[in-house]
Parts: sequence; C-alpha cells; structure tokens
Amino acid sequence: DHSHLNWYHDIQEEGRVAHYRLENELKQREAELTADSTCVMLYTSGTTGRPKGVMLSNRNFWVNNVNWMLASDYTSHDVALNMAPLFHVGGLCVVLLVTFMVGGHNILHEGFDPEAFLADIERYRVTVTFTVPAMMLFASQHARFAATDLSSLRMIVAGGAPVPEPLLQTYAGRNVPISQCYGMTEATAGVTFLETERARSKLGSCGRPGILTEVRLIDDQGRVLAGGDVSGELCMRGGNVTPGYWNLPQATAQVLGDDGWFRSGDVARRDAEGFYTICDRTKDMIITGGENVYSAEVESVLYGHPAIAEVAVIGIPHEIWGETVLAVVVPRPGQALTLEGLRDHAAERLARFKLPRALEIIDQLPRNSNGKVKKPDLRERFGRAAGQA
Repeated sequence: DHSHLNWYHDIQEEGRVAHYRLENELKQREAELTADSTCVMLYTSGTTGRPKGVMLSNRNFWVNNVNWMLASDYTSHDVALNMAPLFHVGGLCVVLLVTFMVGGHNILHEGFDPEAFLADIERYRVTVTFTVPAMMLFASQHARFAATDLSSLRMIVAGGAPVPEPLLQTYAGRNVPISQCYGMTEATAGVTFLETERARSKLGSCGRPGILTEVRLIDDQGRVLAGGDVSGELCMRGGNVTPGYWNLPQATAQVLGDDGWFRSGDVARRDAEGFYTICDRTKDMIITGGENVYSAEVESVLYGHPAIAEVAVIGIPHEIWGETVLAVVVPRPGQALTLEGLRDHAAERLARFKLPRALEIIDQLPRNSNGKVKKPDLRERFGRAAGQA
C-alpha cells in the first residue's frame, strides 16, 4: 500500500502550486509599484492643529536626498549624529537617509541629551548633525559647552523653526557653521538650504531653493510676487512635494492646487540675491491695530535678554487693538524679570507696536516630541486672560 506516498506527493504538488501562485502575486504587486507609489506616511508636528498623515513616495525621498547631497556636500566621509525622532521628517530625512545614501557613518541617539550630544561630537569626530533651536539652546547652556572640542563639525543643520540671532552668534563664537534650512513634512524635509559659506553674511536666512525644487511667494490674494525684497506666503513645487494627506481630500485641496504648487502657510521674505528668510507661520502672525507682527522676530530679540532662558511670543485678544503681544518666558535660574525691563531691552530693535504688552512667567514651555513649542497650548492657557495694556 503506497497510499501514504501518494498523499505525500499530493501535498508536495499543492505546495508547489501555492508557491507558484504566491510568487506570481508578489511579482504582480511589485510590478504595480512605481516611483510615485506611497512608501511612507509621516505625521505633521501638529503645532498649529491636529496632525495629518502625509503620504510620501519613493520619488519624494530620492529627490530630497539629492537636494541635500548637492546643497550640503554630503560624502561617504561624513559622520552624522541624529537625536531627532525618526517618526518625524527632521529625524528621518535631514541627515539620516542622505548619509546612508552616500555611504557615510550614522550615529543614533534615542533622544536628545545635551551632555551626550556634546560628548559624542568629540568622541566620534562628528561632521554633521541636525538640531532644532531648542536643542541648540540647551546644548549652549550646558556646563561643558565651552570646553567641548567642536572642531570636527563642518555643519549643524538647523530647522524646525527660525533660530534666534543671539543663538546663531553663540555658535559663531565657537566657529561652528550653522546651515539654517527650511522644510516641512509635506516636502520630505528640504525646501531651501543655506550654504555654510554664507552662514554669517546671511545670518538668519534659510537659504535658497534646492536644485530640484521650485519656490515662489504669493500675496494674500494668491498673486505671485516677483523680484527681491518682498514678503509673502511661501509656496513650493517639485519631486519632493507630497501628493497629499491620507484620507483628507479637502485638506489636500486647500494646500495643493491643480498646478502642483503647495501652499506652506509660512510667511517668508526674499532678498535681492534670492535668499529666503522665514518670518512666521501665518497662524502665528499677530495683527495688532492693523499692523503685522511676526512672533519669530520678537522672540529673536527677546532671546538676547540676559535673564531669559526660553521665550515664546503669541497674540492674545485685545478689546481695542484686536490682538496684543504676549511674551511667555522661562527665566534663567535666580533671575527676575519685569514687563518694563523686557520692553526696555527690546525697544532699541523693535517698533513700539511689536513690543510685548503682557508677560507670563512659567517653568517650562510646552513642546512636542520634535522640540517645537506648542503655541496652541499657550493660547489655550493664556488667551482667555486678554491683556488690555
């Protein structure tokens, strides 16, 4: 009786058929994938509202990597240190993936610790790292900052928010080139790049568009602004720009027109040489008495006050002016601060309508996992106590 052998052969045949079907199915699936197929979905930071799932394609990542390679001279000799979370575009796409693509060395930290950050720059002779301004601030305030050997750093890529000028000057004093960039999740990280050779002459700028990305400014009527020395909403188009938000067709339509130009919601200024400077988020801009106040500009000036460790500027309701400027401050240990002293400090560099009319002292600014200040939380907390000064 060889029935058991027949059974065995039947099982073998069924296995071969199943394997053949699976192999064909996988080949078919593979054939369906293209350069524009979505391969990763990252969520926005949610600092101006509910986080949205951004669909990013194979093409998006490739174009972003090439933009970074050409703008920042990444090579296989680079040693990159990354502390930003990999579920955010800054942590995944600014130094990590491009360093892998060129064959460099990546060092990953589970989170940001200023002492470990400084120690590993010295230990591994780090050449490039990505930070948000909060990381730069906390590192500069650490006791070992002045003694750490930072000579291996050819570039700190700074993004996520405009870096206050006093902080840029602090790192310039250590001969560390800061390359401010501008990007967003919807652009797979990189949009504009500031070469290190212009870091000092263009202090505060986020540079010029990547070679594979187009950038333009529009006014509040959607008209394109030509020439230099103009300000408007920054829009972008290119292979690094997302096809849209996951399951949010209306939100996609609001920001991505038929012509492929993505509206960032950020206000920028373009100078005569084509360099861009981010002024503020449109949602963070304060309108007081009909005048526009960019919170980032006020924050940059206030950061120079010796008693301030951290500061965030928001608009709160005002019965006469519509909105007024509120400074939310974390003071340095043992330092006292008054509204009058704050206004006196800023008066030399800011017009009177931009000066804070209210001051709140807190122990810590609310931040998301990427280090960005959650201004909606501050507006929720302090917006009801409308200043009437």
